[in-house]
Amino acid sequence: FAVAVGSAPIAAVVAGRCGDGLGPITELDLVAWPDRVALGDFDGDGAVDLVVAPGDFDNLEWFRNEAGLLGPSSTASPTAVNLNAMHSADIDEDGRDDIVGYDLGVPGAWTWIQSMVEGPFGASQRVETDDGEFREVAAADVDGDGWLDLTGITWSTGGVAVARASGPGVFGEALIANVDLLLTGHTLLDIDGDGDLEIAAGGTQGLDLMRQGPRTLVLLDPEDSSVHELFRQELDAWGFESGDLDGDGFDDLLVAGWDGDVSLMQSLGDGTFTEAEQVAEASLAADIVVAQLDGRGPLDFALVDNHRGTMSLYLGEYR
Repeated sequence: FAVAVGSAPIAAVVAGRCGDGLGPITELDLVAWPDRVALGDFDGDGAVDLVVAPGDFDNLEWFRNEAGLLGPSSTASPTAVNLNAMHSADIDEDGRDDIVGYDLGVPGAWTWIQSMVEGPFGASQRVETDDGEFREVAAADVDGDGWLDLTGITWSTGGVAVARASGPGVFGEALIANVDLLLTGHTLLDIDGDGDLEIAAGGTQGLDLMRQGPRTLVLLDPEDSSVHELFRQELDAWGFESGDLDGDGFDDLLVAGWDGDVSLMQSLGDGTFTEAEQVAEASLAADIVVAQLDGRGPLDFALVDNHRGTMSLYLGEYR
């Protein structure tokens, strides 16, 4: 398996680009029953590595990027974890991406796992919450103070939570805003190009959009926001990811459906999006991750097929 990632592009992948739009490039065989994946520079060498969370209580598997080649795998975590959600971000600002997630074995707390110089990862660290049913966790600077905050959603209570950071890896109590939706996924994106991140959270009934207020999350009023009205549609979705996938400078939205299809809603730059168009499919989609995979141009994405035990890569193209 060879793929251009980070600062180590490979000619075989560049030559395999599929013309206009998004196209599958290649597949990587993962551990049996992969559940979640994270793409990031976990060893600080400037190239994007892969971490896989198996679908049971086990150690994380790390595929290191060596000159653009991923693998073979090695054990990534010092102890077994059961991550129901996993993302990568440089939480402690040491130049290496860390893992953030929700460990089903540690109810009532988010988890972040620090990457180490002697690598790849150290012990898990807890961020307490008052809800034990989080499905997803992500990291982004929601309040614009320069530190990465944690965001997440609750499966059964329709809650969107933000734990604001007061320093690298130092988090306060998670604030939770409830919405009138059964939430299955969320993502953070700049919906209108103003530089501030919005939180898009939803499921089969559509999406709600929220902004970080001074003390709590602010739900955008559907009567005052055409953006909110646009998203209030049936999507049959379990997951969402976002990023500039067409190179126009605006964040687009990927929607993963329960039927295994992944659809793309392209931003028009004015707070509105195109209708969802299918760009990928899996027999049993387990995770989607947006990242820079070929070292140039728009962002790309990876799709994990839990049934087949594979990860397919799709390269973004200029629109």
